[in-house]
Amino acid sequence: MKNTQKQVKESGKVQLSLLLALALAAGGSGICSELHAAGATATKAAGYGITVNGIGVAIIDENGDGTAQTMLFAYPSDGSIVNGMDMANSDYSIAANAQPGKSGKGTGSGTASATIDGTIISPDFSTFTPTTLQLDVAVAGTTDVSASVNQGITVSFDPLTGQSSISRVNSSGTQYSGATAGSYTVSVGGSPITGETGVYGVVGIFSTHSTVRIK
Repeated sequence: MKNTQKQVKESGKVQLSLLLALALAAGGSGICSELHAAGATATKAAGYGITVNGIGVAIIDENGDGTAQTMLFAYPSDGSIVNGMDMANSDYSIAANAQPGKSGKGTGSGTASATIDGTIISPDFSTFTPTTLQLDVAVAGTTDVSASVNQGITVSFDPLTGQSSISRVNSSGTQYSGATAGSYTVSVGGSPITGETGVYGVVGIFSTHSTVRIK
């Protein structure tokens, strides 16, 4: 009887392991099928990326196909929140320059700009106003250099616009960063509404192979 009970327990463990394995496989295949579905785009090209991170964050990062991932979260002094995201933005420009140094040092700089369909949220969260945002970012006077390798699958979702994306990215390159090297400005209708200077900034110069699906 004891042997029978032990066999049942062991059999249950095996079945549970099989179920977990099947569930993980199904999840992985689901993501892969999304990436290979009609409408997905595959690219391979060199590119640049600029990230500025202070109280807010501003990112313009090339996909390699003439579009860029553009993301913005900023906090004007009136207490409102400004955000915008476009994972395949074609209305952008970016340029970067690097002067590699020795012993993990190097100087990098870059500028970028993008137009993003975003939202201004009132301080009391009662009003969500769709707005066209002009984002300008700059990084200069970096002090550190490091290798950059990124491999994996990223799922992004903007709850305000409902836009989501699944990205499989394999990239390698060099990053130039500085604790006070970054700045950004956000404008609406040609007038600045918020920004930061002297905050953490990164310029990336890389070759990338990515598959992106927007849905």
